[in-house]
Amino acid sequence: MSIGHRIIAQTGIQVLGKVASIGFGVAAIAIITRTLGLEGFGSYATIMAYLQLFGIAVDLGLNVMAPTILGEKTEDRRQKTEGDADSPRSTVYCLPSSVLLSNIFTIRLTAAVFVFALAAGVAFFIPAYTPAVRMGIALATFSFLGIVLTQILQAPFQVAADMRAPVLADVFGRGLLVAGVAFVAWQRWGLTAMVVATVVGNVVAFLATFLAARRRIAVTLACDFEVWRTILHRSWPIALSIIFNLVYLRADQVILSLLKPAADVGIYAAPYRLLDVLTQFPHMVMGLVLPMLAAAWAAGDRATFHHRLQRTFDGLALLGFPIAAGAIVLGTPLMTLVAGHEFAVSGPVLGVLAIALVGIFLGQPFGYGVVAVGAQRRMLWGYAVVAVVTLAGYLIAIPIWSYWGAAWLTVASEIAIAAITFSVVRRASGFRIALRIPASALLASIVMGLALAFLQIPIIPRIALGAIVYGLLMLMFPPTRRMLHAACNADHAAR
Repeated sequence: MSIGHRIIAQTGIQVLGKVASIGFGVAAIAIITRTLGLEGFGSYATIMAYLQLFGIAVDLGLNVMAPTILGEKTEDRRQKTEGDADSPRSTVYCLPSSVLLSNIFTIRLTAAVFVFALAAGVAFFIPAYTPAVRMGIALATFSFLGIVLTQILQAPFQVAADMRAPVLADVFGRGLLVAGVAFVAWQRWGLTAMVVATVVGNVVAFLATFLAARRRIAVTLACDFEVWRTILHRSWPIALSIIFNLVYLRADQVILSLLKPAADVGIYAAPYRLLDVLTQFPHMVMGLVLPMLAAAWAAGDRATFHHRLQRTFDGLALLGFPIAAGAIVLGTPLMTLVAGHEFAVSGPVLGVLAIALVGIFLGQPFGYGVVAVGAQRRMLWGYAVVAVVTLAGYLIAIPIWSYWGAAWLTVASEIAIAAITFSVVRRASGFRIALRIPASALLASIVMGLALAFLQIPIIPRIALGAIVYGLLMLMFPPTRRMLHAACNADHAAR
C-alpha cells in the first residue's frame, strides 16, 4: 500500500476512533459538570491541571522522539546506509527496536513514578487546596501514570501507520471511564469517586495498549544507561520546549485555582476541557505524519517533505477554521448542551478559546516539523520567550480579569507559537507555504458562521446544517477538489 493510501486509511481508522473518543470525552464532561456543579467541577479541574503541570517534567521529549527515532531507523534499514559510529543517532540505529522502545518505556516509567509521587506530596502543603483536592491529586497520579505510559507505547504503531489497536484501547478505556462517572453520578458519590472512575478508565486503556504493543514488539523494562544517554541527548531540547510550551498552557488553571474561587476555575475549565478534547485530533494526525516527515528529511528528499507538510497543514486548516467558527457563534448553547444551564456563563469563554484552537490546528504541522528537521535547539528561544511572557501575563491578568485574562493570553500564546514554529521550519527547510486552501476554508467558515448566527433553531440541527453549508462551499473551490483528488495519489504527487 502506498504511503498516501496508508495515511488516508489509518487516518480514517483514527478519525472513527477519535470521533468515538471525543463523544465519550464530551459525555464525561457533561456528566461530571452536571453532577459536581461549578465549584465541584472547579475542584476536579484543579486536580487535573495541577498534575498536568507536574507531568511536564515526565515527558522528557520522549512522546515526540520515540516515533521520530523509530521512523528514522526504519528509513535507515530501507536504504542500507550507515552513519557516523560516534554520533548519538548512529548508536541508536545499531540497536534492535525492541531494546530501544524498552529503554524509552523504562525512562518514562522511572520519571513518572518520581515526579507524580513528588506532586502528591507537595499538594498537601498548599494552603489553598482543600482536603478533597489533595486526596484527589494523590489518587489521580495513577491515572496520569497510565496516560504517560500509554503515549510511549503508541510509537511502534505510529511508525507502522497502523493505529487500530491503540485506537480500540483508547475507545474502550474512555467508554469505561464514562460508565464509571455515570455510575458515580447515579450513586451521588461526589468528587473523590469521580477521580477514581477517571483512574480506572485510563489504567485500563494503558493495560490494553500494553498488551497490544507486546504482540508487535517485545516491550520490557530495560536499563542500559548508555542507551538512556543517547536518547536523552537527542530529546532534551524537545523536553525543554515542552516544559516552556506546557507551562503557558497549564499554568493558567493552576494560578486561577490559587487566586480565585473554585467557581471561576469551573467557568474557565469547562470550555478548556472541550478545547483539550478537540485538540486531540491534530495531535493524532501529526503522530502518524511525523515518522514520514522524519524519514523524508533523513533521506534528503525535501520535495516529499514539503509536500507532506503542506498537505497536513491544508487538512488541519480545513477542520480547524469551521470548528472555531461554530464554537464562536454557538458558544453559549454549546456549553449549555454539554455542561448544563449552570455553565451557560462559560459560553463566551469558549468563543475566545476557539480562536486559540485555530492557532493550535495551524501550528501543529510546524511544531512537529521542527522535530522532523532537527531544529529543536533553534526553537527553544521561541518557547522560552512565549512561556516567560505568558506566565508573567497570567500573574498580572488573572488577579484583575480572572478567567478572561487567562483566555485571551491563551489565544495570544498559541498564535505566537504557531508563527514562531513556522518561521523555524521555513528557515531550516526552505518550505514555502501555500495559502489557497486555508484561505478558502477561512472564507467558507465565515459564511457558515454567519448562517449559524441567523438560524434560530435547536443547536443540533444548527450544527448539522452548518456542516452541510461548509462542506458544499468547500466543494465549490477548485483547490479543495484538487487536494481531495491528489490525496488518493499522494505518493505520485510527492514525486
